[in-house]
This record gives sequence, C-alpha cells and structure tokens, in this order.
Amino acid sequence: YNVLLDYIINKDVWGKAIDFVKIKRYLDEKEIKLSNLAYDETILPRIQVLNEEFDSFFIPINNEMISRDEYKICEEIIDKGESAIISGKAGYGKSGIVHLIAENCKNNEIPYIAIKLDKRIPENNTDEWGKKLGLPASISYCLDSISKERKAVIILDQLDALRWTQANSIDSIFVCKQMIEEVERINSKRENKISIILVCRSYDLKYDNNIKSMLNDEKNKWNKIEVEKFSEEIVKNIVGEQYENNSKKLNELLQIPSNLYIWCHLDKNKIYDNCFTTNKLIEEWWNQLLDKSNDVRIDSVLIKNCKNEIVKKMFSMSRINVMRKILNVDENALKYLSSNGFLFIENQNVSFTHQRIYDYFIEIEMINMYQENKSIEEIIGDIEQQTPSRRYQIQMFLEDLHDINTKDFIKIGKELLQSYNIRFYIKYVFFEVLGQIEEIDSEIEKD
Repeated sequence: YNVLLDYIINKDVWGKAIDFVKIKRYLDEKEIKLSNLAYDETILPRIQVLNEEFDSFFIPINNEMISRDEYKICEEIIDKGESAIISGKAGYGKSGIVHLIAENCKNNEIPYIAIKLDKRIPENNTDEWGKKLGLPASISYCLDSISKERKAVIILDQLDALRWTQANSIDSIFVCKQMIEEVERINSKRENKISIILVCRSYDLKYDNNIKSMLNDEKNKWNKIEVEKFSEEIVKNIVGEQYENNSKKLNELLQIPSNLYIWCHLDKNKIYDNCFTTNKLIEEWWNQLLDKSNDVRIDSVLIKNCKNEIVKKMFSMSRINVMRKILNVDENALKYLSSNGFLFIENQNVSFTHQRIYDYFIEIEMINMYQENKSIEEIIGDIEQQTPSRRYQIQMFLEDLHDINTKDFIKIGKELLQSYNIRFYIKYVFFEVLGQIEEIDSEIEKD
C-alpha cells in the first residue's frame, strides 16, 4: 500500500496513463512479488487437509449420514448461489446438516472449504487467518482462485463459539465479517457465486449483538434455516422394531439427535422406559461402560478417575476440550472410553463426543459442590465462565435441585438473584425453571 501510494504521490505520473506494465515494473524495482493465486499449487492440497480435519470431528449416528429436510433446503440455496445461516438448539444436529452439505460438494465436485471456528479461531484479519490455516491468503480469495468457472461453498461451523473462546471475541467476529465482505466483492465479478454457510446456536443468533450486526448487512440477504428435531419416521427407521416397545416419552426424547446417538450405544437387550430425560440416558450409558470395563480387564475405578480428571480440568479451564498431555489418567482407560464413542481424541486434544455428555457431568459436579456448601458464585464460576453452555448446565442443576429438595432450590434461587457477580441471563434461568414446575408445594408458595 505504501509503495503504491509513493508511486502516485512522488513519481511524475500526473496526467499520464498508468497501466499494469508500468505498475509491475515499479513493483519489481521495489522487489515486491505479486501473489498469483491462480498458479499456486499449494492451495488445493491444503484445503483438502482442512476439509478432512473438519470431517474428523463428526461421528454420525450408527456411522450413517441421515438426510433431512433442512439439508435439502440448503442444497437449493447453494444451487442458486445464495448464502444461509443454520441455527438450532444444542444437540439438534446442526453439524450433521453441514456434513451433508460437505458430502454433497464432494459428490458433485463443488470446491468447498469447511472450518470449525472453535478449533481454528479467526485472528487479526482474513489474510493472516488464512496464512495461519496454511493458505497463502484469505480463504475467500484462495477458494475463488480454484473455482473460477464453478460454484463454491465456504462452511463456518460453531460461529457462536467465538463469543466464548477468547477475550477478543469481537476481533474474531470482525474477521468473519471481513471475509463475508470479500466474498461479496468476489461474487460481483463471478457468474457462478460463492455461497457462505454459517452455523450458530439459536440463542446466540437471537441475543448476541455482534453476531446480529454481522448478519444484518442489507447488502447480504441471508437465508435463515432453523434445525428442528428428527421426525418420527427417522427415529423409527433407526430404532427399528424396538420403537413400538419403547414408551411414548422415550421415543419423543430420541427425536433429539444427540439423545438418539446416546441410545444407539446402549445395550439393546434392556428396557429403558425409565429414561425420561437426557440425563437418564447418559447415566445408563455411563453405568454400562463401567460394567463392561471388566470384560476388557480395565478396573472401573480407573475409568471413573479418567472421566473425573477430564471433567475437572475442563470445568476449571472453562473449555470443552483438554490437552492430553496435562491429564494424569490411565492410558488404557482413555482408549477404552474413546473406542466406545464416549470420548473423542484428535491432535492430542480430548473432548466428549457430544457436549451434552459434558454438560451432564458438569451438572453432577455442581451438585457435589453444593453438597460441600459451596456458594452459588463458586458453583457457577466468574463472569468469563458464564457462557451459554454454563447457562444450560445451571438449568439442569436447578431442575435436579428442585427434585432433590424444594427448600434448597428456593435458597439457591434467592442467592442467585441477589448476587452482583452473576449475569442477568443466568439469573433468568431460575424463573424459567420455576415457571416449568407443574405442582407448587408449600415451600414455593411461602417464599
């Protein structure tokens, strides 16, 4: 920029025609090389590596991709060269939709790049982020360079994670916005457009001002797709004959994709009509893993210690994954939980295969902290830890606390509302849980 500015101001060019040859000669004198992405042979292999990394973070139910109506809508949007934002509640299968999109791109030879933003956090600007990803420039320009005559797709999953992964989350949102503007400029010169697919939790899409401002640009018309539960038909096909033997409540529970994933790992010789909640499904799975550990000659105590160590590290660090090298656990126990689909190990990072499993164990940790007479502020954590995920865990904690002891539930609720160190939207959870109680007992009426 400075060299070109110097050329305009200090060179004798006033009133003279300036063409590419003159500019190129001047840049050569200054020993500046142009980045000719069209001939950069490193772009495509690197994009393929990033896409393979994206694929590796997803484990489908019964190892089969499930087609859904929301995906078909996305397919039509991409065919028209338009962009979309996919939203939905936790566990409703947003990642499954975007993996179907990626699979469709592969099958139809549509160039695409897919990034999980919680794993590859945008930093500084699009150019530097691209270089950090191993590309020579911004992902938008790199994808444009390999898809001039074809449609192309950019998938950015876990947009909501940017809000909580680092202190300068607004900078990450700005980089995403900068990339969207780049695609808009690129598309103005392309017959076949680049489509952007963003994925975000419904709560953040609705309430995060930075995300809303990024998407409310009048120039960009976003198709908004809300991911719903599985249809009864999908659940029937996966559950099979056992569907008719299940209780209505259980079958309704299995319409949430993350619950169905858990159910598929349970012993099919048992009846689970007592499983009315996700927590009960996870508890059943966990207990079965402990029982079966003896079959592979691993002490169940080592399995428990492994899980406890992971949960405590994640809780203290406010992260959804933890580095393997800082875990003081038995390696065989770690491999056992991983091979059974309970844990996910990638690039020396350990996480639960679904965040809902992590939420369950964090909620159990909260119950234990309460029984140890910890204050509500200690249980919830400081302001930086009060993320949407923690909000959901607090909701589970309050619901269980109400079932255990109404008096304790009211006591904690009052402490929650009176604290100056707890965000309002965390406090509001107490009213939500209170509003869901069908039978009001004397303790609640009195207070």
